[in-house]
Amino acid sequence: MTSWLRSRTLQFVALLALCALALRRVEGVEQACALLLAPSAALASFLAPFEFGGEVQAADADLAQSSRAVRALYARQVLPEDEQLRAGRAFVACEVVARVAGAPDRVIVRAHDHLAVRVGDPATLREHYLGRVAAERDGEWEVELATARDHRVGAVARAEDEVARLVVGGLRRASSADEGALLAAWAVDDHGLDGALVRVQESAAGSAALQGPDLASAQRANGYLLGRLRAPRRGAALPPGVRSELDWEHGLHHLAILVDPRAAQVGDARLDERDPLDPRKWRALETVARRASSPGRSVSRVKDFGQLRPGAAVASDLRLAGRVERCSGGLADVALLEDPAFAVEALAVVGSARVVSLGILRGAGRVDAGSVLLACDASALQRLRAALEGAPDAAVSVWTAGSERGVPAALLVGALLPQQGGVAALRIARVHEPASRRQAWIGDGAQSDEVEAR
Repeated sequence: MTSWLRSRTLQFVALLALCALALRRVEGVEQACALLLAPSAALASFLAPFEFGGEVQAADADLAQSSRAVRALYARQVLPEDEQLRAGRAFVACEVVARVAGAPDRVIVRAHDHLAVRVGDPATLREHYLGRVAAERDGEWEVELATARDHRVGAVARAEDEVARLVVGGLRRASSADEGALLAAWAVDDHGLDGALVRVQESAAGSAALQGPDLASAQRANGYLLGRLRAPRRGAALPPGVRSELDWEHGLHHLAILVDPRAAQVGDARLDERDPLDPRKWRALETVARRASSPGRSVSRVKDFGQLRPGAAVASDLRLAGRVERCSGGLADVALLEDPAFAVEALAVVGSARVVSLGILRGAGRVDAGSVLLACDASALQRLRAALEGAPDAAVSVWTAGSERGVPAALLVGALLPQQGGVAALRIARVHEPASRRQAWIGDGAQSDEVEAR
């Protein structure tokens, strides 16, 4: 009798231990399971092309048209409104796809017209100067931003009839906690122009290092805005700085490169390699289970046939459902929109013609069956409120920015819903789609020397 009770007790304890392991992620156990399942994962990857029932679903026609329109809007939004900044120039629209690891002042872009771009061409966003093309990388381009330590660009500061020449580049540390980072200003002729607008002005006299074609390329950015001159506070042993309106860390999703008009291609080339409407860039998923590794999590476990990468977008009919969090042993965990591990760079489209950068949105829980909360920075809320001041009843839709590996531009995150004040989060309408329709983006993968702009 005693041995029977002891046996039952051991079975009960083992059952409790198994339940605990099922509910709580234990890295050592999962790694061991991954090793045990590795052969079957390889076999599944080999047999994936022959599986049945794994067809990619066609996108909803209306949503596909909206996605295409949003991508076109992104491309138009990089151009300046000032006709003087357009005159005599040729623009190539680009998507930011990643940042360089260890070099946050360099972004990797994919150009609409790859053949027209040259090293040294200026990069701009609307009327703002961003930097220069520094190198080509396997069909993409690396752009050095004006915030880079060694970047220098000739400029002039103008206020009424006063003009001062200067050189701008790199960051100047803040002289106070509320000042924030500024572009550094060097060799300023006159320090009495605090608040003056600073614009690019490259010339042969002021740019001894630039001659011939390099100088001609740099001069295409003449007139583009760097910001406003800011003198250091009294007593601060700092050079003047230039206050920029740009969000250098999270606000660069799309940009334009000013190219030689003679090299520009005829027609409007497209970024077909990252087109979310291309079914070849998606892989149908098979959901294994809906699981929560800890309270407050919202994770879906799917089969990995060897093509998934951490960070890859998971969508249903061009509606973003989540992102791959990790892959292990032939399985992958997908963090759904409301999950605290979910994060994505996003843009808001106000009405049908205005784009507002939202920076990083992070999962902040579910409100109800039809909506989720996505946390954002207070600055993003301020930009959104400013855009809505003139059109308070305008519809607002939220879309992926496309500035990360694994996430193409113009996937619908959702429509913005009214949210009570005092909360730094957006309430997003969520359309319920069956898990069987989910697909993962396989159009690009993160490189070892890149870091996603997150």
